[in-house]
Amino acid sequence: MTVVIPDPVQYGVWIELNLCDLRKDARFHPDDEIDSLAKGLAIKQLQSIAVCRIPDAAAPGGWRYEVIFGVGRVQAARKNTWDKIRADVYEGLTEFQKLHMIFSENEDRKNASPLYQALVLKQMQRADEQPMTQGQLAEKIGKDQGSVSRYLSLFDLSPRIWENMHAYIKLGIRHFIQLNRLENKDDQWKLAEITREKGLSSSELAALIDKQLGVKPASKAGRPKGDKNVGAEGFVFFQRGSRLRVKANLEYDEDAEALAELFKIAFRTWQISHPPVKPKKLAAR
Repeated sequence: MTVVIPDPVQYGVWIELNLCDLRKDARFHPDDEIDSLAKGLAIKQLQSIAVCRIPDAAAPGGWRYEVIFGVGRVQAARKNTWDKIRADVYEGLTEFQKLHMIFSENEDRKNASPLYQALVLKQMQRADEQPMTQGQLAEKIGKDQGSVSRYLSLFDLSPRIWENMHAYIKLGIRHFIQLNRLENKDDQWKLAEITREKGLSSSELAALIDKQLGVKPASKAGRPKGDKNVGAEGFVFFQRGSRLRVKANLEYDEDAEALAELFKIAFRTWQISHPPVKPKKLAAR
């Protein structure tokens, strides 16, 4: 049975900022991100905030509000010394429902850390009295089990990465999956540091790991002639003139959403090193 989120009891109402509490496990937002949000803050941007009201006899009106998502916008509003924010108000949410809302909201954001998403999924697994398997969790939140497994596999990473997880906020899940190919935890951490400092793409990191593991480049036998580039994402591109042919080497149960994102990464990487081929001009008679 999939999780059901009830409708808000109030839509877009003004709430006193001093009555809003951030969760202890709220997603980390770097200072530069808060600064950027604060500078561009507008009322229309505040409608993506969701809070859950909690009865509190000591609070004005008898309520305090737990911020479920929109944490960055709340922090930006505080930076701008605002007194109120607009938010959708929920009531009586279970911990699992809150976590599901947090995970779903972050899935739509490009800057959400995969490590944070993995933590949320782990909490969701244990939110009920009876812990769920990965398959049960995937079914309940409507995700492919392979996608859930990829996130939870990040707990195999070096403890040093987890201890300083905010330092790797700009690394994507592909980076961490590549790092997991290394059995040595110190090597994982060292390459994570190199990737962070140099801003390496997942393909560039994969090439470093291939070299460290002694993985030889794929054989060219049996491939069509023409320009080609084999990326770590599992795609091979063949160029002939202005035409492009793509070959994929993927797992059978690959998640469709993850596959689409993977293809975008591979295609953009290939385009950077392969400028478009201009059609030849016909010779004048």
